[in-house]
Order: sequence, then C-alpha cells, then structure tokens
Amino acid sequence: MKNWKHFVFVAILAFSCVIYGNAQNNSQPMINTYIAGSYMDGNTEKACYWKNGERITLENGRKAVAITVANGKVYTAGDYLTDKVYAFDIFYSKPCYWIDGIRIAFPNYIYGTIKSMTVINGSVYSIGVDTYPTRSDYYLLVNTNTQSSSKECLEYITTVDGVTYISGYSGSPYYSAYGQRVGLDGSNAYGITVVNGSVYVAGNDYRSNNSIPCYWVDGVKRVLPGIGVATRIAVINGVEHVIGHNNRSGNDYEAYYWVNGEKTQLTNAASFSEIKNYNGNIYITGSFKQGAINIACVWKNGERFVIPGGKTALDIVVVQE
Repeated sequence: MKNWKHFVFVAILAFSCVIYGNAQNNSQPMINTYIAGSYMDGNTEKACYWKNGERITLENGRKAVAITVANGKVYTAGDYLTDKVYAFDIFYSKPCYWIDGIRIAFPNYIYGTIKSMTVINGSVYSIGVDTYPTRSDYYLLVNTNTQSSSKECLEYITTVDGVTYISGYSGSPYYSAYGQRVGLDGSNAYGITVVNGSVYVAGNDYRSNNSIPCYWVDGVKRVLPGIGVATRIAVINGVEHVIGHNNRSGNDYEAYYWVNGEKTQLTNAASFSEIKNYNGNIYITGSFKQGAINIACVWKNGERFVIPGGKTALDIVVVQE
C-alpha cells in the first residue's frame, strides 16, 4: 500500500512539473493550471477541478464544464442532479456555479447545464441551456439572475480587455460585442476568441446536406477540410489552432484538430473539449482511447498527459499567481 501511494504521489508530482511548469523557485511567480471536469466515486459522477494535478471536489456537483480564476478566487460552472422529476420519472441536471468550491444554484425553474462562463468585476456571467422535456430555452445569467432567455441558441461567452463577446446562432450564426450583433455566413457558431483585436469564431456551414467545419476571422469565413464541426479556436503567434469533430456517433465518432487549416492527428484522440493558449503553449482538454475506454487527458503542445483519476476534462485555464 505504501509503495502504491508513493507511486501515485510521484506520478502526480511529475505530471505537475512537466505539464504545469511548476519547477520554479519560491522567489518566482507561480504558474498554476486548473482543469475542470469530473471523476467517478463508485458509480456516481462528481464535479471537480484539478489544480496542478491535485483534485478538488466541488460541493454537490455532477460535472464542471467551465473554469476561470479571478481576484484569487476559483470559479467553476456546470451542473448537479436533482431529485426525480416525477412527471417524467427521470433525474435531470440543474445548472450551478462554484466559488472556491462552494456551490451556488440557479432559480428552481431552470433545468439543464451551464455551457460557458466568464467573470467580470466579481460577477459571474454564464450561458445555460434548459433541457427540461417541455422546454428548450437558452439563458444568459448574471450571478443567479436571468438576464435574458429565448429559443435562440447561445453557445459561448468570453471577456477580452473588458469587452464581453458572445457567440450563437438563430437561423444563421453570429457573435455580439459592444452591444452590437455581427452576422456570419454559415450555419452555426460555437467557440469565440479575440486576439490582437481580431475576432475568431469556430463553427460550421452546410453544403449539399453535409456539415462543413469552418471558422471566421473578423467575419470572413475560412473552410476547413473534412465533414463535421469546428467547436473551439485558439491563436498563438499568428498560428490558428482549431478543434472539432465529425457528425457521427459511437465507434464512428472522430475528433478533429486543425493547425493553420491542415488536419493534424493526436494519437488515439477520442474527443476534444477546449483549447487554450498560454505563454507560447497550446493546451487541449479531452480524452483518448485506451481499448474500448475513453480516458480524460490534456495535451500540451501535442504531448498527452493523463488526468489523475479523471472521467472528463472539459476546460482549462493557466494563470500566473
């Protein structure tokens, strides 16, 4: 038992040093990496995040899908399971967020989950989708208050230099900023990022009944090779990194990764959930296949690292603290 515990400790320490870059002396600022996701406790999925490889369980949660750090506090967002909804005799998830691990629930009438989150001056802005059987509404929430709701699909929210950007689609894709809405030529818009004043949006377009992955740079569409969807985008040193997937399920599902428009393979990749850059490094969260099992992991510049004990790895943020 002692040898096993020693092995786990050494594995986490090595993982932390390699991927997180924490081999620093005490006189230097610490670079910390936070990964949001979930783990299995017996047969129960539980929300958590990892800080430099160490797992922190989130209060009464099922899954954490978004994470950020602001003013020394760790903000995560996701969902938790309710008691049975007797009209349908099944359990449903409800959206929530956590501040330093303490759960804050949304109003009782909202079911579903959070899709994306950002923090502005201490206020939590999140996008949620209501998956209750008789509804399919999307919400923009500020803290626990509903800012707006509609059938219009909201996908992603981010803040850059004090400006909030939201992507989504309603008949056609768009993004909004400065209180203005910019239409895009295509079908759906998903992830959005802003680099040096240029707005990058990942999404897809339909041609001859096929979904074509693409992205937009300041509204100009760039088509990617393959059949499927582009879901997230990051730009580093002028190089555009895009993740996505095909439109199939089960054994036919395939994760896609493009670099400057060319498809790139990551060994045994099963899924990609988020892509971020920090200090010249590209981080991708997702999972890889080991036999018939998908295992949560993160890639740093194409090198894969297993998340210790993880079921899912859904978002990542790297910060200097």
